[in-house]
Amino acid sequence: MSLTAYKIVISRNCGMEAAVAEWSDYPPSDDDKSKLNNFTRRFTMAKEQKPAATTKVAAKPTQKKKEKSKGRPVFGLVGNKDEKIYPFKAAVPEGYNFKEFKPLKKKDFVDDATYLEYRAAECEAKAVAFKAQAEEARKIGSSKDKQKAKRLIKLQEKMDELKKQLQDQGIDVESLLKTEEEKVA
Repeated sequence: MSLTAYKIVISRNCGMEAAVAEWSDYPPSDDDKSKLNNFTRRFTMAKEQKPAATTKVAAKPTQKKKEKSKGRPVFGLVGNKDEKIYPFKAAVPEGYNFKEFKPLKKKDFVDDATYLEYRAAECEAKAVAFKAQAEEARKIGSSKDKQKAKRLIKLQEKMDELKKQLQDQGIDVESLLKTEEEKVA
């Protein structure tokens, strides 16, 4: 392969025209030739290699495709053709829940006043939820204790359920717990 052939391979494939232009002024050294040969060998090998054939693996019948959650659904009466129902005349339409459905828009109401009443009711519902969260945070304490407190609550619920099952079977749970406490003490 002549020097001009190397020049064409490099310039077309790598954009190294400046490096090849220097070689055209003087004969390349043996070191330069070996570097160029190594480059062309690697380039042609990479070009000849074909990507591995991909095979489709059939999904096992037990595997279920995970459905993406698209968030909260739109309230069912939005866009209804019946003029008695839509656009909404009440601030909060019957059957609408702020947590279950996407928020309603201004165009879903008869007028601005009704929409603003809806927004006020939405904010009041959020305020109630925030107050409940604040009360719970006061009871639980710091964020480090939060996991332990939640675990305690779950265990207490399980214990209450177990007590109820034992009482239904006719076992005196209170006397059983007292005897266990006496053994521990």
